[in-house]
Amino acid sequence: MSGIFGVFNRNTKRVNKDTINIMLDAMSYWESDDHGIWINGTVAFGHTMLWNTPESKYEHLPLEKNAYVLTMDARIDNRDELAKELVLPDLPLEKIGDSEFILSAYRKWGEDCPKYLLGDFAFAIWDGNKRQLFCARDHVGIKQWPTILSILS
Repeated sequence: MSGIFGVFNRNTKRVNKDTINIMLDAMSYWESDDHGIWINGTVAFGHTMLWNTPESKYEHLPLEKNAYVLTMDARIDNRDELAKELVLPDLPLEKIGDSEFILSAYRKWGEDCPKYLLGDFAFAIWDGNKRQLFCARDHVGIKQWPTILSILS
């Protein structure tokens, strides 16, 4: 299982990089296969990766594409079906991480995207166009909710 976390300061206070590094250190008690952080003003995401599928070795999270940023713990099972519907990188499917499927699904279907995803997943997307945080998890609740802190004061 990968670990994901984030901070969303709704009070316009900038996220402190030291705070994010403390969160990353707390989640790194096990030796992850990869890790990363993304910080932009009042929003930050972090990720500790466990390579649990062959295609996960091609991922580095958080994933930033244009105005969207994603962190996730996911295994998408209907990749072949989704590949026919989504705009994905021009690579063989086995070299495309599940994060690309989720982010492309969000770009196509917005907040309805979880309806189209089959598998175990929990993810958070920062939509820079809308300045909005969107979080979702699989329909059965196999994956836990991401730890997203909302600071109001």
